[in-house]
Amino acid sequence: MKIYEIKKRTEKSNPSFFSKNALKFFGQKMNDFHVKKTKKSNLFYIYAQLKDYKGTVRGLTERLFDSNTNELLFVEKDEFGNIVFNDEVIYYPKDKKNQF
Repeated sequence: MKIYEIKKRTEKSNPSFFSKNALKFFGQKMNDFHVKKTKKSNLFYIYAQLKDYKGTVRGLTERLFDSNTNELLFVEKDEFGNIVFNDEVIYYPKDKKNQF
């Protein structure tokens, strides 16, 4: 699944998340977002770096997209930085440098 499909599917449930103003405020573009599959077939991990007005990386936008409900969910992590959903590890990030 691509980020543009997620944007289209979340227009009703989360209309401002991918809005032009929100992306500009956080120094992001649509092509900054990455989409990764998880162990759950209906959940996708999406993330993009947050940048300030100078372009300095200040954080990370992270959400889980549920393809059954078309909703964006907050990400929960365990003490090792793995993505957890309902007390089950569903994604092991390989790229630990993008974690804060």
